[in-house]
Amino acid sequence: MIRSLPLTALSLLLGFFFIFVGLIKVTPKVNPDIYKDMQQEFGRFNKVFPFYKMTGWRPYARNFRLFTGWLEVICGEQTKISCIRSPSGHFVKRKNLVKSSKFLLHVFIYVRIDFGCNFYKANKNKKET
Repeated sequence: MIRSLPLTALSLLLGFFFIFVGLIKVTPKVNPDIYKDMQQEFGRFNKVFPFYKMTGWRPYARNFRLFTGWLEVICGEQTKISCIRSPSGHFVKRKNLVKSSKFLLHVFIYVRIDFGCNFYKANKNKKET
């Protein structure tokens, strides 16, 4: 099956983007300033970990950040591999399930810490003054 060139280029670009964002969370060698911001953000994320009320356990912020970063690197590699060669349907389904689960976890965390609302209110107040 021959895929279109724009779809292949978009898949490769998305794969490299996932790898880049994951490496920012894992190592300070990519960009030390953003790495420090990620450390602070995951400290905030850790306080609203969604499974804490059910299990009474929450991961350390460092472990949560490293797990998320490596998960993004692995998913980025899988995206690149899947666009170079045509993998089986189960491979693609598992990759998409992992990405969707990670996405939903982070959406839940952002909603719990009012990330979007505070950002909107801060920008609205700046425009009014």
